[in-house]
Amino acid sequence: MILPILTTERLQIRPFIPSDLQNAHQLYREVDWIDMSQTPDEQLAARRLYTEWNALNHVALTNLTQPPTGDRIVELQEGGEFMGLCGINTIWLPMTQLPMFGAQKNSLMQPEASLMWAILPEYQG
Repeated sequence: MILPILTTERLQIRPFIPSDLQNAHQLYREVDWIDMSQTPDEQLAARRLYTEWNALNHVALTNLTQPPTGDRIVELQEGGEFMGLCGINTIWLPMTQLPMFGAQKNSLMQPEASLMWAILPEYQG
């Protein structure tokens, strides 16, 4: 199932497309998610890979009959102005080995879900 475009009165949440690269890169810079040990070219290359992966992710997961997880673009409904990112992702980790989850040594891996969002500073609040 490809997750449909979600709309509210004010927002639209949609899958990535390759042309989202510059907006995603700008967001990463503005919220300090950039790896400062990388050159600007390396930073942009990392964001390009992230954008391309997200643009293909929803199609690939559908073809594999997997749940529609991954990151999405958040934009204004009127005019389509980029605001940020959001997403839901799953991970398989032995989370119970972490102190905040009980610090159980040799615990088994289990599925966990995570929610993510990052909004440009001018739209926060």
